[in-house]
Amino acid sequence: FKVNSKAIIHGHRNEAPPIDAYVKVMSKTHRDFKVEHCGMIIDKHLPWVHATPDVMTLVHVVVMPYSIANGNFEAYVEKKDSCLEKISNTFRLKRSHQYYYQVQQQLFVTDRKHCDFLMCSILNNKQTRFFMERIYNDPSHWGSVLPKLIKMWRTCILPEVLGRWYTRKHDIDRKST
Repeated sequence: FKVNSKAIIHGHRNEAPPIDAYVKVMSKTHRDFKVEHCGMIIDKHLPWVHATPDVMTLVHVVVMPYSIANGNFEAYVEKKDSCLEKISNTFRLKRSHQYYYQVQQQLFVTDRKHCDFLMCSILNNKQTRFFMERIYNDPSHWGSVLPKLIKMWRTCILPEVLGRWYTRKHDIDRKST
C-alpha cells in the first residue's frame, strides 16, 4: 500500500537539494558533518511504535510543502494549513501541528535529545531556501501522547491484526430479528 498525492510526489522528487543545502550549511560549523539515509526505526521497548526519519544526524524531518510559492515563508505562515507560526518576528513549528508530533515521536524512538526540523522551498532559479528550527524532546508532550497510542494499539489495531475484529464478516441471526 503506497499513498501518492501531488504533495508527496513533490516532496520525494525534491528531497535531495534541501538535504544537500543543510549539509553545506552545517559543515561550516561542524567538522566531518554528514548525514545517513535510514529507513524505519522500531522502538526497543514498544515494538509497535516506530519512526521513519528522512536522514539521521541531528536532522530528522525534512518538509517541502507543496504550497510554499517561490520560498515566500511570510505568505506561507499566513495560510490556515501552515505548519509554521510567527512569534516575536521568528518562525517556529506549531506545537499543535502533526509535524511536531512526528518530530517528538522520532526523538522518542531514536532516543535523541534534539533534532533539526528543516522546511524547504525550491526557488524559480533552482536555489534552495530553507527554515530550520532545533527542536528538543518534550517529555510532557510525549507523556500525554503515549497513553493514547497504547490505547489505540490495544483496542483497535491489535484485535484487528490478531482476529480481524473489525473487518471480518459478521453473520446475524435473522430469526431473532
